[in-house]
Amino acid sequence: MPAPPQALLRSLRDAIARLEKAPPPGGGAVLPTGLAALDALLGGGVVRGRVAELHGGPASGKTTLALLALARATDLGLAAYVDGPGELYAPAVAALGVTLPRLLVVRPKTLAQALWSAEVLARAGTFAAVAADLTGLNGAVPPAASRRLAEAADAGRAAVLLLAPVPTGLTTSLRLRSSAAGPGRLRVEVERGGAPGSNVLLDLADPTAHALPPLALVPG
Repeated sequence: MPAPPQALLRSLRDAIARLEKAPPPGGGAVLPTGLAALDALLGGGVVRGRVAELHGGPASGKTTLALLALARATDLGLAAYVDGPGELYAPAVAALGVTLPRLLVVRPKTLAQALWSAEVLARAGTFAAVAADLTGLNGAVPPAASRRLAEAADAGRAAVLLLAPVPTGLTTSLRLRSSAAGPGRLRVEVERGGAPGSNVLLDLADPTAHALPPLALVPG
C-alpha cells in the first residue's frame, strides 16, 4: 500500500496517541446495530475483529446502518469514521445515537489513504468499530488491502465496516447490500462467503424494529 502523506500520518498518529489514554472498549464479540430484525439475521450484529462491507446507491441506507453500529460502539468506548466523501453531518450523526465526543473523523483524499487510515485505526485497539466510506474516492484497491485490513481488525478487535456504492472487490467476511424500499424502509440482503443469503425488510419508523427513536435516513 502506498505510503500516506506525512501530514495525514502525523495527524492520525497524534489523534490515536491522545485517545490511547482512554480505557479499551468493552462489550462482547458482536456489535449490534440496534435493528432487531437485522441483528437476528446476523447472529446478534456485526462481529468485532472482522471486516464487513455495506454497499448501495445514494439514499440506500448504508450510512444509516453503519452509524447505528457506531452508536453502539460509542456506548462502549470510542469509534472512528473515515469520511471519504467529506459529507458527514454532525447533527444527523448525533440523531442516530452516536456520542460525538467519542467519534474520531478522518478525511482522506484518495482510496489508498482511506484504506490505510482504516487499517491504522482498526489496529490501534482503541476503537470498538471503524467505518470507512470509500464513495467517490479515486485510485485502485491495493493488492494487499484485504489481508492488511483483516489482520488489523483481528489485532485491534474492531468491527471494520466498509461503505461503497458497489462491491469493492475486497475480501470480507460479510457483505450487506442495502436499498430503499419506501419512506423510512430499507431492504438489506446478506451475503457470506460469496454466497447470497437471506434478506430482511427494515422499517425505521417502527419503534419495535430497533432500540432507538424513529429516525431519518442519513444520505448515503
